[in-house]
Amino acid sequence: CGKVISQVSHVGCSSANADIPISRKIQRTLTNVIPTILVYITMALVVACPVLYHERRGYEFHCLDSDSGLPLPKGSRPIWCNDAEGPQRFSLYGYVQRKHWNVGFLRYYELKQIPNFLLAFPVLSLGVMAAVCWIGTSWSRYMSVPHTGKKGCPKNYFVELFDWAIFALDESASSDIER
Repeated sequence: CGKVISQVSHVGCSSANADIPISRKIQRTLTNVIPTILVYITMALVVACPVLYHERRGYEFHCLDSDSGLPLPKGSRPIWCNDAEGPQRFSLYGYVQRKHWNVGFLRYYELKQIPNFLLAFPVLSLGVMAAVCWIGTSWSRYMSVPHTGKKGCPKNYFVELFDWAIFALDESASSDIER
């Protein structure tokens, strides 16, 4: 995500490209961004295919009759097979996480977890203050250094900071924080 954003943000940044028309800059950027996106999509599919295969095999093994391939009667199959018939996508692993581990988007945040949040508050506040201090120092250092021929192009660490922030928000909303 950060690499694509970095490539798109550099369309008009370089002073060496000052005399190149904007349509040519966009075309050059697209020729760099599209292959990058295709590589990332391919890598995501390489990771997702075994997971999807495992889910499909689990559904076929537990929810379908092995001889006819038709769904088993509701009384003779596990309750999580009914999730496959609803609007949600069937996920055996997702069912186990919801039922036994209470893992899901914002599922950890309950009133009974307030003592845990109070215990974690000092460390979390120190971490947030350190991150804010580092961002402020990096920003002031970046702005004070003369950039020869760059005209204010962002450095790669701003892209990494964006990736870090998205990852931190995602993990704090959907992970089991205690483990």
